Amino acid sequence: MPSVLGGDIAAPVYEDDAVGFAELLQQAAETRNAVSKSKVSEAIDGLTQFATIRGLRPEILQSLVDTLTKTPCYLDQSQCGRIIKALIPRRKVSEEIVVRVVGCLGNGVHRPGAGVQAGLLRWLVMVYNVLEDYEMLSRLYGVLFNLLDMMTLRGYVCHLLSLITRRKHIKPFRIQALLQLQRDVGSEQPINALIQIYKNYYPDVIMFNAGPFKSTIFSHPDPDWMQKLLSIQEASASLNPLNETRPNFKIVRKVGSQSSKRRKTERVVVPEVHTFGAIESTVTLEEVQNADDFVQKLDKLELPNQLAAVLEDPLLQQLVALKPTELAQERIENWLAASLYDTMKTLSSTAPGAAARTSKLLEQIAGYTKATRTLLPPVQEFLKAYLQQWDGQANLQAILMLCSFLPMLDFDQLHTQFLSPIDTALSSNPDVLITFYTSLLRHWTFIPPSHLPNTSTSPSLLIQHTTSHLLRSPPNPHTTLLFYEISSTLPFSHPIFRIHLPPAPLLYTLLFSSTPHIFSRLCHVLITFKTALEKSSALSRSGSGAAAGVGVGGGGSGASGAPPKPQPYPSSFYDAFNGFIMDICNLLWRSRAFVLPVAGDSGNKAALGCTIPGPVVSALEAAVSARGVGDLKGSFFLSRGPMWSYIAAQILGKMEEQRGVDRERKCKAPVSVQTLKQLAEQGGVKVAFMEYRLVVLRGIKKRGYEGVEEFMRNTMTSLIPKGRKAGAVGQRR
Repeated sequence: MPSVLGGDIAAPVYEDDAVGFAELLQQAAETRNAVSKSKVSEAIDGLTQFATIRGLRPEILQSLVDTLTKTPCYLDQSQCGRIIKALIPRRKVSEEIVVRVVGCLGNGVHRPGAGVQAGLLRWLVMVYNVLEDYEMLSRLYGVLFNLLDMMTLRGYVCHLLSLITRRKHIKPFRIQALLQLQRDVGSEQPINALIQIYKNYYPDVIMFNAGPFKSTIFSHPDPDWMQKLLSIQEASASLNPLNETRPNFKIVRKVGSQSSKRRKTERVVVPEVHTFGAIESTVTLEEVQNADDFVQKLDKLELPNQLAAVLEDPLLQQLVALKPTELAQERIENWLAASLYDTMKTLSSTAPGAAARTSKLLEQIAGYTKATRTLLPPVQEFLKAYLQQWDGQANLQAILMLCSFLPMLDFDQLHTQFLSPIDTALSSNPDVLITFYTSLLRHWTFIPPSHLPNTSTSPSLLIQHTTSHLLRSPPNPHTTLLFYEISSTLPFSHPIFRIHLPPAPLLYTLLFSSTPHIFSRLCHVLITFKTALEKSSALSRSGSGAAAGVGVGGGGSGASGAPPKPQPYPSSFYDAFNGFIMDICNLLWRSRAFVLPVAGDSGNKAALGCTIPGPVVSALEAAVSARGVGDLKGSFFLSRGPMWSYIAAQILGKMEEQRGVDRERKCKAPVSVQTLKQLAEQGGVKVAFMEYRLVVLRGIKKRGYEGVEEFMRNTMTSLIPKGRKAGAVGQRR
């Protein structure tokens, strides 16, 4: 270890260096002239450099605080100030250090100088968010309060009190003392802000205005220093996860008119959380400090006076959700009904701020609706009226988010009151429109089975309605696929949810998009439908239906008893689905693109030929033949199709490289059965055609297109693992 008591002080590399610096500073503080000023300065520089990079261990931090608070201290004020700035804790600050700092404050010959006291108190404010325990500061509230008459400390004392003040700390004698102090020293902003905090807890006691103060009066003294501290502590926690077990989550609320001023600027109409007239046996939301505090005090928490604050206060949202009451729900709905009624009356107003207030209110209601996943009746009534005059642009995101939580109404009612106006307003924006229908269908997916009606055609009609839009005004392919990804994962065990396949024109348009990601997603959707169809068919045959797991004891909307079992699908439905499966297999795996079934060909009896008319297929065959690029049937095979040929060529090239094939004997054409046979005969790569296809499938999967491999392994009987029973739907040989 480099010496810190003699010779040059080296840069701090090891932990022991920092310990040595702390010991040197302690020696310099205890004994006059024990260490030269240059050595003290070098020690502080080294300590600062080390602390800025790695932070200080708790024992080093404790040692330095002890050095600064003991008297007499022979370090000058500038040296003490530099040491205080270097007090960057690597971990949480212990309560022993907190007591040591608070205990050194005040007047007296055995206390540090005023500058050191102010610096340490400022440091305590700066590290407040990383204290190990806040209970000790709460116990020291009276000690801190009595320091308000010290002019050099008053600002930081007020700041610290603003952070730790709770209802239990506010006593009549303290209110009187604050008011007297305000009269004695004048209208100082820190005192005014502290009085405002007291007033927030007891507005019926402190009736007068607290006085002016800046909104940033109690902001962090040094945000850059705090960011550095947090970065160091995060790095330390990642290296020593067991040492950091306490949560960092804290509730932060604005001080009085700080938030009021901001809210006036933003024209916010939702009230803040305030609890007036609370009794000692209860706890208000304003007193909750963190998640643990919330859980421990949940039974004693009292609802605030303005429950409408639930729209933007996440803590109140949790309280209302965990302790629901009809009265609380009624209060929220009454406030919403009145506010939205006023909003409807002022929609055409040109008054300054009217549109901004409406937008802000709708955003807050949308956020609350998303959090609770419930559209309240007053909001539903508002949407019914608002959509009739909506232009499709104003408050677009908020309106569509709210509408995506519409309940499962009768479809005629749903279409007339909500969907038709939305269709009209968004007729030129199909991507946004289909995304909205996807969100609405997703919401219905998450409705608890006990709240679903036993009979309803709304989900099926919604899918059919959306499909008509997809055919009429196709959006981005990924938007279309997202809709079918959601519709393929509906709870089909409940009879009101039916499987609706993409119509053939839409499916084949996606299939021939020449985009690997779209092709892969489409394959995954079809396999998801296949799995759902097999399960639904099994339920229909077994006769158990959904009675065993869904809706027992009555559904919603006046339903009673268990819902009926799912109805079987018609044979035409299976024919269409099997045709889709066969066509994809023919394109990608079997080199039989656009081939229709013929007599005696049982392996291709379900094929639809991608619904391409015969004359068009003949013209395509002639074009391919004229160009001399093989035949049309194999044009979409793994090694020849535009989506996968490059990947297939890469995989074969890597296979040849691994097996040491000469350059002259490497494959120079798309792979087929004949190509592989010729390569083997000429000394090239030797691989079976089936093995080659499997290797290509795995390569496609590794590149992120997992749907293709999933599709093949669930449709081709030759690829289904032994021991796994093949389903009855969509199996090919």
